Amino acid sequence: MYGDDASAASGGGSNQLSSVEFLAPRVIRQQAPTIDAALRAAGPATVNVNLLVSEAGAVANAAVRSSTDARFDQAALDAVTQWVFEPGRVDGEPSAMFVDVPIVFPSTGK
Repeated sequence: MYGDDASAASGGGSNQLSSVEFLAPRVIRQQAPTIDAALRAAGPATVNVNLLVSEAGAVANAAVRSSTDARFDQAALDAVTQWVFEPGRVDGEPSAMFVDVPIVFPSTGK
C-alpha cells in the first residue's frame, strides 16, 4: 500500500531533498572595543550582538541581543560595525546573513 501508491499520491516525484551548500560568514578584519579605564574596571561583561553581514562583507543592522552589563553595549556595537567579513555563501554565491557575535570584556583582576 505504501510503495507505488504513496509515490503516485504525492505527484509521483522523487522523495529526495535538494541539498544547499551553506558557508557562514568569516571575520577577516576585527576591531577591538575601545573602553576607558573606569569601564574596564567594571568587567567582566558579555554583550551578544546580532548583525547582518552583507553580500559584500560589510556589517549592517547591528543590535544588542543580550548583555550582562548595559554599560558595555555601545562599545561592543561601535567595534563590530567596523568589522569586515568574508561574506557567507549559499550554493557558492555571496549571500547576506545574520550572525550572532559574543563580545567578551574580561575582568581586569582589580
